[in-house]
Amino acid sequence: MSFVNYTKDLKAKTSLQETESNMSMRIDVLPVSLGTAAETTRAKQDKQSEVMEQIKLLGKDLFHTNNTAVTTRASNKFYQTADLYGCRLSLEKLVPLLKENDLTLRVNALRDGNQSHVTCMELTHKMLSNMMDGAPDSKQEKCCNLMLKTAGEQGTMYVGVKVKRSQHFIQKVDYEINALVDSQLHINSS
Repeated sequence: MSFVNYTKDLKAKTSLQETESNMSMRIDVLPVSLGTAAETTRAKQDKQSEVMEQIKLLGKDLFHTNNTAVTTRASNKFYQTADLYGCRLSLEKLVPLLKENDLTLRVNALRDGNQSHVTCMELTHKMLSNMMDGAPDSKQEKCCNLMLKTAGEQGTMYVGVKVKRSQHFIQKVDYEINALVDSQLHINSS
């Protein structure tokens, strides 16, 4: 009887290169920026603070820093959250809280190292609503792409949502960026 080991053959033929990651991802909830011309009342600020704390408590690990694993493909680095987020806070509960209280989500790519840059992108309640309206793939997952329109070189973030019991849950956050640009954003990483 003989056994064939395909693992070595597959690794040798692919151009993927796994390395240790020096980046983590974090989602924050914060008030929508209204600019300097608009004023918010103290009561509204207090309500927003109260709702933000409520969302963080309901979301639990969704708002904690999540380490990443990195894969290099050709000239791009692809960072994936190492742990999947728990199914605690559904988008069906989150979206109305964000919309009614002028709140939004900020998705951060946190680079390790002294004076390293952080890349952050906004995930609005409208984007989440559109994602819920879309059809899931064969694995019951949906994805939303985040990209800065004026600075495409900052890469693209992918927010993955899992459909479970007819509810939508943020499951993972991935980030793809050109390897050269990424290395310029990591300063004194040690």
